[in-house]
Amino acid sequence: MNIHTYFGSHGFPLVAVIDLATLPTHLTALMHAVPLAQYKRLVLTAHGGRSLWPKLQVNWPESKDPVDTYSRSVMRRYVEEHLIGEESLLLYPTQDYLIPLQQLGTYVGWSHPSPVGVGIHADYGLWFAYRTAFLTTAELTPTEIDLRPSPCLSCVDKPCLTACPAKALSANAPIQLDPCLNHRIAEESSCADRCLARMACPIGRDAYQYDLAQIQYHYTQGFEALKTWHLRKKAAQTQLDEDRGRPF
Repeated sequence: MNIHTYFGSHGFPLVAVIDLATLPTHLTALMHAVPLAQYKRLVLTAHGGRSLWPKLQVNWPESKDPVDTYSRSVMRRYVEEHLIGEESLLLYPTQDYLIPLQQLGTYVGWSHPSPVGVGIHADYGLWFAYRTAFLTTAELTPTEIDLRPSPCLSCVDKPCLTACPAKALSANAPIQLDPCLNHRIAEESSCADRCLARMACPIGRDAYQYDLAQIQYHYTQGFEALKTWHLRKKAAQTQLDEDRGRPF
């Protein structure tokens, strides 16, 4: 079965096959701990739009992280059934390796910077996410790089900026994390289980924006850990500022 057909049928419509011999050195340098020389291709997959969620509802794994568990099972099944006799190595999702997913996504043309702070795709907009990355000795046909420009360049109104209640976004500067997180963790926050700025983005919204249940699932995963981290960070900064103000 064609690799694009296989992963697409399991909810991952974005598939990039990269010839490791052509991978730029600035990316290979970021993967110095990965045994790239032993393999020929790097395969990157992502879900886009609403394609993944119905598959998960049917095949919901009993796991602390069902999305990662499902993604690994899809990847391993492909390797076992379609790359027989070839060696493969899972790079993501796993704790064994740190790989530059965002930079790889930029390299293959899936991702462009956006005011919201996450990558934006020419078709799917802000509604896509990396699901697997693996190496293989199989000489799969490399895919062409998507050379389309960022959709933000042709977006005149930029409703994401005005939709952010924390005023944390700017067209020409990175997202201001402190105002964003302060608003998100506030009592009865409008952003506790969703990002209003992300939902306001018109790129791919009608065709690909996640259903509310999927949005809430992703945004509530790890929310308490994020809240604890942010509050500790603020407390540490406050203590540092107080210490700086004390006379020696």
